Amino acid sequence: MSLHSIQQWFCRVAPLAALFAMPVRAATIPLDLRGNAGEGLLGGNIVPTAVTDGGSGGEFGVGILFNDVSNLLTINVQWGAGNGFSSLTGAATAGHLHGPTADGGVAALSENAGIRYTLSSMAGWNSNPNTGGFSNALSILPSEVPALFNGQFYLLIYTAAYPAGEIRGNLVPVPEPCAVLAIALLPLLRRSRRG
Repeated sequence: MSLHSIQQWFCRVAPLAALFAMPVRAATIPLDLRGNAGEGLLGGNIVPTAVTDGGSGGEFGVGILFNDVSNLLTINVQWGAGNGFSSLTGAATAGHLHGPTADGGVAALSENAGIRYTLSSMAGWNSNPNTGGFSNALSILPSEVPALFNGQFYLLIYTAAYPAGEIRGNLVPVPEPCAVLAIALLPLLRRSRRG
């Protein structure tokens, strides 16, 4: 196959790939934890002042999933050395899902919002600083779903040493494979249109 044939093929396929990159409602949508300091539940993600001597945490098992039919947000997170992270400075005194922040996307990582859902009063909460975590599902209001997918909600875990929060992570949707493919094909499409 010649270079010209390959370019013509990409020219035909790329627009279709871009079409598939449009948001498609699926039954279960995975979310990740992110912040200014990186992925997971990190002290460096605390806003406005990062925590540098606290613990860390992240997802486990199936992680964080949203079911767009039932509006259930399933959260499976852990922290502490016994779970492969750094231990908190003490027992987790509370855990909340905050949101929505004023802005979405990257701007949300640097913004704070009020408490929306209290995790520490639900079944599945474990406050242990070394082997703690949360594993349960909660109902998200339909009106809040767009903000959830815009990264405007975050998990915040508190300790006595850090009453404003020791570890944090914003919930952000995992990019769909088709969207990644369309982004990868975009430079090839541009090149083929020039030639």
